[in-house]
Amino acid sequence: MIIALCGFMTSGKTLAGEALSEKTGRKLIDLDRYIEQQEGMDMESIFREKGEAYFREKEEESLRQIVKNEDDIILSLGGGTPMNPKCAKILKEKTRCIFLTCSPKVLAERMLLLQDGRPLVKNLLAQHPNSTKKQKLQILEHWAKEKLQEREPIYKACSVKTVDTSDWNIERILKHITMNHPYTDYEKSDNWAIIEKSVNDLIENNDIELKTPIEYVIGYICKALQEKNTENER
Repeated sequence: MIIALCGFMTSGKTLAGEALSEKTGRKLIDLDRYIEQQEGMDMESIFREKGEAYFREKEEESLRQIVKNEDDIILSLGGGTPMNPKCAKILKEKTRCIFLTCSPKVLAERMLLLQDGRPLVKNLLAQHPNSTKKQKLQILEHWAKEKLQEREPIYKACSVKTVDTSDWNIERILKHITMNHPYTDYEKSDNWAIIEKSVNDLIENNDIELKTPIEYVIGYICKALQEKNTENER
């Protein structure tokens, strides 16, 4: 089974993929690097000379090639890969996809530091040439928030698990990627949607900042409810 890592840019897909590859002995394929090798040019050049639409076509084509020809590998995806419905379908059916989530503030800090080779970030900041570092971080954080609102539901829909990489503790991240977490067994239960809404309302109304991904919290509640129901039936 292919283990795929999805998430927003700088969420840690490549670094986590490298660490997971070393830990498990599986080959790592980075989808962006794979496309660069196929095209004979780097990401910025592809976007500049051929455009994003061309890149997205090559992305889908490359993903199909990989899942057809490879098995038992680690696959690090581009941030926009799952946004193509055809790619999302492939990921859901042909891989065990893990969503690496991260706070917009941390993503902004990473994007500013690691903007080389990221044409979307460079193009965004180029629109604000006289901005200070603080202003650039604010611009990137706002952009990340907007994009995550759009992308998170899709990332989650094609993934079996969510792992938070905000604090970048690689040992903890690898542990959560490889372990079977209780929430995955209960995600499709009838209680899930009801509890998710209740937890989200609680967080929003009380301005609570969770230290654990919300899916884990909901999963534990679902598990506790199921165990309670089992006890009541005895």
